[in-house]
Amino acid sequence: MNNIWVRLTLAFTSVALVAVGSVGLLVNRAVRGQFNLYVSRGGRVRAAMVAPLFANYYIRNGSWRGVERLMARWKGLGMKCMGGGRMIEWTGERLILVDEGGKLMADSEGEATGRILPPDVVAEGAPILVGGRRVGTLLVVSGRGGLEGKFLDRVNRSLIWAGLTAGGLAILLGSLLSWWIASPLRQLRRAAVAIARGELERRVKVGGDGEVGELGRAFNEMAEALQRNEELRRNMLADVAHELRTPLSVIRGDLEAILDGVYRADLQHISSIYEETLLLQRLVEDLRELSLAEAGQLPLEMEELDIGELVQGVVETVRATAQARGVSLEVEVEQPIPVLGDPHRLRQVLLNLLNNSLQYTPSGGEVKLRTWQKDGRAMVEVRDTGLGIPPEHLPHIFERFYR
Repeated sequence: MNNIWVRLTLAFTSVALVAVGSVGLLVNRAVRGQFNLYVSRGGRVRAAMVAPLFANYYIRNGSWRGVERLMARWKGLGMKCMGGGRMIEWTGERLILVDEGGKLMADSEGEATGRILPPDVVAEGAPILVGGRRVGTLLVVSGRGGLEGKFLDRVNRSLIWAGLTAGGLAILLGSLLSWWIASPLRQLRRAAVAIARGELERRVKVGGDGEVGELGRAFNEMAEALQRNEELRRNMLADVAHELRTPLSVIRGDLEAILDGVYRADLQHISSIYEETLLLQRLVEDLRELSLAEAGQLPLEMEELDIGELVQGVVETVRATAQARGVSLEVEVEQPIPVLGDPHRLRQVLLNLLNNSLQYTPSGGEVKLRTWQKDGRAMVEVRDTGLGIPPEHLPHIFERFYR
């Protein structure tokens, strides 16, 4: 029952069966009501055709005494009887005679006489008039064994068969529709399981612009992001391993040389090993800060400072590197611009930008750093004459591990 296809099939089938059942009941009720009205009117007409026979009986006898014998003869006449000078085809209807007070005088079904029928029932019959006076009422009632009853039985059977057929079609169509709706979801589930196993290249086929199509596109975008992040992570691990390998190799080589007696354990060689440990410490600290930044826990020591003064200090830090590379380094600060920030982190960001610019700007090029104020904000721009970043890489430059 946890299968969405089964649940959708049951839901569609339930709705369809309720709809078919409701329509069947409404149709049955409407047909029965209209047919009963038709039968009632037809019974009144047939009763009016037979009423003259009973009026003649009343005229001959002056009362309804002994009318049961006439009723018995009438029932025994069969399918066709004379009434009002015409042949009447009798189909098993029940004939009831009541006097002017509604008292039951005779019944073709042999029901006990003497009881009073309700006025609304008497009103459905044809009056029996003698000398302009109403002496009784004749009612023709359709029995379940008559043509009317057989007609209703056939209508009910037809409605039942139509309901069963519609219900079967509803189950079939609901099952097919549920399978079609659940198909992309099954594909998504299989793709999600594959990605959980490490198959990050797995994608789903997207069709349509509806909610399911949007879900498929979002899934593919998520899978692409996971695959890209995994590639970046592997590249980053390779870079970290490479960066760590160099100082470790130097430390190991110097220590082995000291142990083998190649180097003396003097201040010069120990200082070299110490410098490499400091490099290792900076690499480890950079990794720690990266993890804190990704977790949103990187501490910031905010204070008021002049961004122009900070920029001047950073430029002086890398000026020697720029001169060694043959790159012109210029700075333009319009005015003192006070800001609230962490000077250490701001300095770190500016150093990264300037070092990247110096690294990718050829000799004879220019790197320019400019600050200005706009709409109450401090603006900092680093511009160089290097190769630049290819357009296809621009959307990814702020992604982690991307190079």
